[in-house]
Amino acid sequence: MLNSTIQSELNHAEEALGSAEILLQAHYYRSSISRSYCSIYPVVRAVLRTKGIEIKKRAEAYKLVVSNFKKKDFDQRSLKLISQMQAYEEGFGRRVDFKKFEAENLLHEARLFYLRMTQFLQNERS
Repeated sequence: MLNSTIQSELNHAEEALGSAEILLQAHYYRSSISRSYCSIYPVVRAVLRTKGIEIKKRAEAYKLVVSNFKKKDFDQRSLKLISQMQAYEEGFGRRVDFKKFEAENLLHEARLFYLRMTQFLQNERS
């Protein structure tokens, strides 16, 4: 069983993924993409907490993950997604013409990331 702080982070991510799905179905692609990216950060925070690391800024996420975990813990797909989250955050508001397939693909990747990291967290607790 995960501690309450980590579980709270995962609940936050689940809510963001649910919101992203609803927004995608409503054809609000930019907002769906935003919520998909928002689902990544609390998962990263939860994973970092397993090492006693409190993240203060989203911009630190990629660096902290790379410097504190083994390559086997985070596959290239997950690292790329974290990196994309940071790039999106830095450029938020600049792009307005997101397409449906972009929102669908990102939501899919965010869900897979959530599942991989949830499994990782379960394994860390075992």
